[in-house]
Amino acid sequence: MNEDKTILFILIKVQKKRGSMNYDELEIKSEIAKAINDIGFVKMTEIQEQAIPVAMNGQDVLGQAQTGTGKTAAFVIPVLERLDLSKPNVQCLMLAPTRELAIQITAEINKLAKYMKVNAITVYGGEPIDRQMRLLRQNPQIVVGTPGRVMDLINRKKLKLHEVDFFVLDEVDEMLNMGFLDDVEIIAKGMPKHKQTLLFSATLPDRIKKIASDFLVDPKIIKVDAKSMTVDKVKQFYIEVKNKSKMQVLENLLLLRQGQKIIIFGQTRRSCDEIYDFLKEKKYRAGKIHGDIAQNQRTETINQFRNNKFDILVASDVVARGIDIDGIELVINYELPQDMEYYIHRIGRTGRGDAKQGESITLVSPAVYQKEFRHYPKRLKCDIELMQAPSFKEMKELLVTKYYADIESNMASSSIKEIYLELGSQMADKYPAELLTSYLLSKLYPELGAERKIDDQSSSRGGNHRKRSGNGNGGGDNRNRNRNRNDQGGNRGGRGSRSEDGNRSGGKKHYGSDRRRSEGSQTRTRRTK
Repeated sequence: MNEDKTILFILIKVQKKRGSMNYDELEIKSEIAKAINDIGFVKMTEIQEQAIPVAMNGQDVLGQAQTGTGKTAAFVIPVLERLDLSKPNVQCLMLAPTRELAIQITAEINKLAKYMKVNAITVYGGEPIDRQMRLLRQNPQIVVGTPGRVMDLINRKKLKLHEVDFFVLDEVDEMLNMGFLDDVEIIAKGMPKHKQTLLFSATLPDRIKKIASDFLVDPKIIKVDAKSMTVDKVKQFYIEVKNKSKMQVLENLLLLRQGQKIIIFGQTRRSCDEIYDFLKEKKYRAGKIHGDIAQNQRTETINQFRNNKFDILVASDVVARGIDIDGIELVINYELPQDMEYYIHRIGRTGRGDAKQGESITLVSPAVYQKEFRHYPKRLKCDIELMQAPSFKEMKELLVTKYYADIESNMASSSIKEIYLELGSQMADKYPAELLTSYLLSKLYPELGAERKIDDQSSSRGGNHRKRSGNGNGGGDNRNRNRNRNDQGGNRGGRGSRSEDGNRSGGKKHYGSDRRRSEGSQTRTRRTK
């Protein structure tokens, strides 16, 4: 009986500890630890806590985890820890289904390898292959790429994988959906059998289980509950707005949301400073936090925000995770994060504690929407609705009510000097009271007359150019332009021609081209029988 109690106690301790391990508990290179500290990572996510120690020991990993669980760091940190920096050859190949994800993975590598001499490059379709071949001649240790372009480079004998020690496959279920698993199998066969393989997928259908059994040797199987990253309590919106009008739209949103507790996220320290300075100029009660601010000052700012000393916190991604503040009603993404995973961490700051539901609004330019943000709903498996920028009518009604209350309050509580009373009397004798008051109000509140400026904030394409679900299926008549350009030298007999992004056409297999995941990049494919 006592033995049973001991076992139960141990299980409870393990369950409580899961997801609470700090990064400073990891035995890793000091350079990686320093970079992690710079980024602001403190506590590991569940997938990181379970996968990193296992992968650092050299064991294969089969991880079932969705975007937003922190899985990128879960495979990048072990690879960086085990790289042999004295070797100038490609030691690690990482495959991703889309160019956007490949770019994001490389960005994460560069952040975590900030203090290491690691050369990581990205290869993908839709970009000149000659440029990527030049990058390969610079002896990178890590290559991150999409299957189609990697196959092209292998066929051209420009990418050699005979000395690869680490093989990482991310979002393998997306590769299956896009018809890339045949390529993945061919790529894997060209690498040494002794390599370590780390495979991550949100789902594990039979085809992926079969591939895992072929690729992985005695893997550690890790499953992260999707609920650990879902933000069901957050209603997500986006506003498509030109970059030059973003600050005005931000101000209008804040006017409409007066009294709410709000976090505004910028991508860089500089943009955070600009947003903060703008808010202070407009007399908002605001604080800011980013990597250039000392840790003790960050802590003080967070405590002040928590204790309602100010209403608005401007932050970089250093605050996107690991800080729990209840009562935040709105998160505004002034800019997209560099890594999609941070989007989940950002919006997860609202809807916490006793809040019934939080809200997030993302300001995104038309170009960034097309290139990046339109993929968010599909990949994050969530709805992000289109919201119109505040109209002039809304702003006018709000501002008139606000200014009338301000004037009424000031007149009741202030004593007016004699000189102003005398001047007012003289002018009232000369001009009609309505005209005189209107003139003075136009000087005091010029923004009330800025109708054209407010109306021109959003994209010129208007609000009906795509569906409100944010899935990018509506509008975008030019999205399929240049979709079928073939990459010279990328054809294989019997399997059809291969375009620059690695998608097949012709031959025995045919794939649809109307659901492309990125510009000039991967295509979500469907086989026809």
